[in-house]
Amino acid sequence: MDASDSSYPSCNVGVDVHLQSSSLSPKDLETRRKVLTCEQISPEDPQEKNLVMEEDRGILRDRLVRDQIWIATATAIRLRLILLHKTALQTDRPFSLITCRPVLKTKVERSTDSFTMGSKLVASFLVFSVLATVAYAQLSETFYESSCPGGPAKVAEVVTSSIVRDRTLAASLLRLHFHDCFVRGCDASVLLDGPNGEKEAFGNKNSLRGFEVIDDIKRQVEALCPGVVSCADIVALAARDAVVAIRGTNWSVPLGRRDGVVGSAAEANNDLPPPFADFSMLSAMFSRKGLNTRDLVVLSGSHTIGFVSCATMQTRLYNFSSTSATDPTLDPNFANTLKRQCRVGDTTTKIKMDQTKFVDTWDFNFYSNVLRGKALLQSDDALKRNSNSLKIVQQMNRAGSPFNAEFGRAMIKMGQVDVLTGSSGEIRRRCNAIN
Repeated sequence: MDASDSSYPSCNVGVDVHLQSSSLSPKDLETRRKVLTCEQISPEDPQEKNLVMEEDRGILRDRLVRDQIWIATATAIRLRLILLHKTALQTDRPFSLITCRPVLKTKVERSTDSFTMGSKLVASFLVFSVLATVAYAQLSETFYESSCPGGPAKVAEVVTSSIVRDRTLAASLLRLHFHDCFVRGCDASVLLDGPNGEKEAFGNKNSLRGFEVIDDIKRQVEALCPGVVSCADIVALAARDAVVAIRGTNWSVPLGRRDGVVGSAAEANNDLPPPFADFSMLSAMFSRKGLNTRDLVVLSGSHTIGFVSCATMQTRLYNFSSTSATDPTLDPNFANTLKRQCRVGDTTTKIKMDQTKFVDTWDFNFYSNVLRGKALLQSDDALKRNSNSLKIVQQMNRAGSPFNAEFGRAMIKMGQVDVLTGSSGEIRRRCNAIN
């Protein structure tokens, strides 16, 4: 949850804190009590802020060294708060300094109650913070340097040769990574076959492509290093290499993901943003994955390449509402152009996402289309319906646009959503089935 959200939960943890032995002044003791019970401290009060950021750190450190579990938890929470603070700064929203440091009990009862919490909500937050920090730390660009040094290069080789034969696969492989990460995290669950798997979800069935490329990559990488490189890492690498292959932007890909063993069409139907989503729905769905408004706008820029099925356009062009057959937010001339390509009832024809280009190229033209009412999807048009996201759209749509750098940053962030690492999951021998 964004730290600047007004609904950010209080985190009174009910710990037994012994401050009586402290030599602090009465006012400082009151501030310390706020810190240790996780009450909100106003960043406008410099005295309290300095106390939190400087004095408190030393005292609590002496206590935390008594128990390594608490040290790990406190570290995870601090990292989580730093990320939340950065998120707030990126979205230009006010940020309230919240401190939530767990404190060791000093009584004998600690042996039977070493992890006392005031609520299940806070306990869940602590566990999430620790796990997220551990997973993040285990991903590395050099993960296969010793175990399969030729693996990443082989992925790029196969992807490049595939796109030489069919340039449209670039958008498909990029989209495959998106749809994987938004359901159960970036664990290659989207690749699993099965009657109730993610391939059968509304947003995936007869829509996702590139599975044969991933299978080809897996076969060749397995020949080099059997049982080493995960399908989840292959999907992440293939997305990056696909964009590079059409002379798009480049970004680093932290590696070390493991493969999931469950795929769910029901979860995909719930988690994948639909093409008719408004801004509120999009924002909520991205937020659940730890992605903010800036990530939403920047990642949507991938629609500068690719195709959309006329089946998706039928409602927007011919049956939008009881008062308007065609979505009035579409530029009228542009709507007529689309109708010539997508006739009434056409559910099979695929048309280009960016109608201004004869051949797909990687650029920030998507944002110009959004501003001019020439975005094919309602969910893309929605990006200009919110004041904060509109500002970001305008920032991307200018000479010297930061789009490429921002896109790489957002892809790295998205690629770490709920990853499996360590002993979690498995390394599949075949990407479409569990071992």
